[in-house]
Amino acid sequence: MRFSFSVCLSLVLLFSIECIDLDSSSREYSRRLKATSPCYDFIVVGAGNAGAVVASRLSEDPAVRVLLLEEGDYSQDSGEEGTSQHQKWISKQITTPRHDYRTWAIPALTEQLNTEANPALNNRSGLLVGPVVTGKALGGSTAINIGAYTRPAPAYFDRWGFEHWGGEETTAYFRKLEDHEDINPEYGKNGPVHVERGDAQTMYSYLYEASITMDPPLCSSSAGRLSYGLPQVYRAVQQGTRVDAYTAYLRTEAEARKDNLIVRTGARVTRIIFDESIRATGVEYIYKDPGASDFWTDVAGEDPRGGISRQREKAAHVTLQANAKREVILSAGVFFTPHLLLKSGVGPAAELETLGVPVVADLPGVGKHLMARTNVLFFFGNGSVVPEMNPFVLNNPATTDQYDLERRGPYSLGALGIYSVVKGRKTEEDDYIMFMTDVIPEVAPRMLALGCANLKVHGPGGLVLLDAFDPLEARHPRIQLNMAAAEEDRRAIRHCLRDVRDMMAEPVMANLGFSEVFPTERLVDNSEKALDEWISRGYTFYSWHATSTARMGDVLDSRLRVQGGVKGLRVVDAGAVPNMIEAGPMATLYMLGERAADLIKEDNQD
Repeated sequence: MRFSFSVCLSLVLLFSIECIDLDSSSREYSRRLKATSPCYDFIVVGAGNAGAVVASRLSEDPAVRVLLLEEGDYSQDSGEEGTSQHQKWISKQITTPRHDYRTWAIPALTEQLNTEANPALNNRSGLLVGPVVTGKALGGSTAINIGAYTRPAPAYFDRWGFEHWGGEETTAYFRKLEDHEDINPEYGKNGPVHVERGDAQTMYSYLYEASITMDPPLCSSSAGRLSYGLPQVYRAVQQGTRVDAYTAYLRTEAEARKDNLIVRTGARVTRIIFDESIRATGVEYIYKDPGASDFWTDVAGEDPRGGISRQREKAAHVTLQANAKREVILSAGVFFTPHLLLKSGVGPAAELETLGVPVVADLPGVGKHLMARTNVLFFFGNGSVVPEMNPFVLNNPATTDQYDLERRGPYSLGALGIYSVVKGRKTEEDDYIMFMTDVIPEVAPRMLALGCANLKVHGPGGLVLLDAFDPLEARHPRIQLNMAAAEEDRRAIRHCLRDVRDMMAEPVMANLGFSEVFPTERLVDNSEKALDEWISRGYTFYSWHATSTARMGDVLDSRLRVQGGVKGLRVVDAGAVPNMIEAGPMATLYMLGERAADLIKEDNQD
């Protein structure tokens, strides 16, 4: 059944209240709802890693009016407070580079999603495969992530095989966005995203020494260059403070361009509007009444973190519509972009018809091929000489003062000391990612977690689907991650886990008193069977690096335009990437936004 455009036209007339500035006082609110004028050239849905870039770049022309819709708010307004010194540090997560599992629970910054059973992980689901969390703030996930800035090698982009996205072209856009501390022609200077190594964790020097004394040594690949050892990770940080998509692309620009860059927070887009030619002409969204405020109420019971437990009460909301004269750009993320497409009738026709969703365009690839990286951890203990692993150091008021006054010390350090693409020591095909992550000292003092992740994702991937019980109104999609399904992925992780054990057995680590405390070789030896069992049942979790749910080739052309006869609609987020990013995703998604903005400008020249 094709989409009923008479119904669509009626809806357009019914909700013809688009393109109004809702930053007015409540007295003006009702009057301004009646205003009708097609005043936006572009609508960008989502102010995250790539969406903030696109909106900022398109609004560089003062004659171009851009509406940027974001469900979250300004990241500094989390409403969270702590009591201990360490909890005060937690409240700084939105500005500091460090990352903590408790930031995932801040409702003003995140959206938590559920997942269905994962067959290769003992049918675990939901929190049993780790929280599936996306950023819900200006800056998106760059406001809450670990902050690692890692580029894939140019050859990775060459393998995409798409015009406009080769290694040479993408490298030029990486340079455009970077303000890199390294004096190297490979990196950019004076771009909006500051990149530096910053202070190294004490543990890094020990791990680096261990990695180069192995026989054979670990060999890492950074932006296509091979080197011995594990390099210290670059981070999007400036003088100890996080640089996210909001601070890099929107904070100054939105104020300077307030006449043509309208940033609207508290706006959840629920549907794309199409005309009779299947051109995207606007969006429908739920918006919080600007005359009302969300408020916080105390909840009975004590917050396990200390202090009073609080919950956010939602203010009144209204349904609005905004129209775009040129294009609608979806940057809602790897889960919400395909969900929005499916709810709007763009996706596999047979599946949509079964659920009673009117079909606008038959695109079987929407919501398919979800590439989700699998992370597996080993834990090592007794690092008593390492200050950032010592809870007494972190809880010392002097440590907080050091950060407040100097932006230095343990609180200025990233959660990752290493995040490296490692060349397999056995075969070229078994490249993997090795990383070091924090274990919270208050929970597990003097513990070190070393992790492994598959560099590539093989097999069909996972799925993003409509909720069968309420396909049009459900807030969240169904998600099937299908992690670790392919033998090639598990094999790469097995090799990494063995290398982790070999590295931690090197004299430099043994002399520090480190030993494996979980799972231990007594419980999990290095055999294929035992390691596969650990991957299936042990400390294995989702990496937050998912891609490819509306990818080039299946859903999009090489200019990121939605295919299937649809016009005026693009996707610019991780869902557009054709396969798993062979590095951390943040740098690549900044580049994606920069390249997409130029493609959009080229296609809309007057």
